[in-house]
Amino acid sequence: MTEDSGARVAAFDIGSNTARGILARIVGDGTAQVLDEAQRMTALGRGLSGAGRIDAEGLAATVDFVASAVARWRPEQSWAVATAAARSATNASDLAQGLRERAGLELMVITGDEEARLAWRGAVAALDDVDVSTVVDIGGHSTKIVAAAGDHLATQSYQIGARSLTERYLRSDPPQPSELLQAGLRVVEVLGDAAEVVGASGTCVAVGGTAQSVLALTGDHTITADALAIMGIFARAAGSLTISTGGVREGLLLERTGARRLVR
Repeated sequence: MTEDSGARVAAFDIGSNTARGILARIVGDGTAQVLDEAQRMTALGRGLSGAGRIDAEGLAATVDFVASAVARWRPEQSWAVATAAARSATNASDLAQGLRERAGLELMVITGDEEARLAWRGAVAALDDVDVSTVVDIGGHSTKIVAAAGDHLATQSYQIGARSLTERYLRSDPPQPSELLQAGLRVVEVLGDAAEVVGASGTCVAVGGTAQSVLALTGDHTITADALAIMGIFARAAGSLTISTGGVREGLLLERTGARRLVR
């Protein structure tokens, strides 16, 4: 696809908690002009930590979201990637089959490194006035750190996320103090070394469903260290986190089209 094709294209990021889609037109000097966006909390990774499978309700909700968006947007080309939940689920092929039959899409289950690369590209494109040095992608079942290392990106992936943490420790509603303590200790245990990387790197940007949920609740692009357990450890290390509206879906769209910038 050429950078000024004028084509309407769509990209979908199917995460463990949230499925997100974006529709854009490729115009001018390699610009992706955003026409519409959509997201739905489908809880694809619900129960995955125990059962090892994507449950039927989460799978159906995800397929319905993507199929409905494709039918509404009618893009000329579409791409969809799935991340941690699909990587570890024994029935990920059922998700791929559902998307193929309902939406006409071939699902790509990407590695943690590929996810981190797309998250970086999407985050930077959405914050073109910020000198980004580190991107933290907080998902439902995994957390990735991407740091600029000269001309290359160094990525690290940790098997902890908002949903898996909740399912394992925060079983009461509201959570009990003892549950919050155990969850916090687990975050420190798993992400302690990661926080050192963030603290030494300067500007830190958070992307992913958890970050977007915090942004929706607070209406602020900057959060404090106490906003959320996983985000808090990075916020303490960096001083604060800047939340980017870009992420994997934006990175996927830019990579597949060859566009260089994203305009909302």
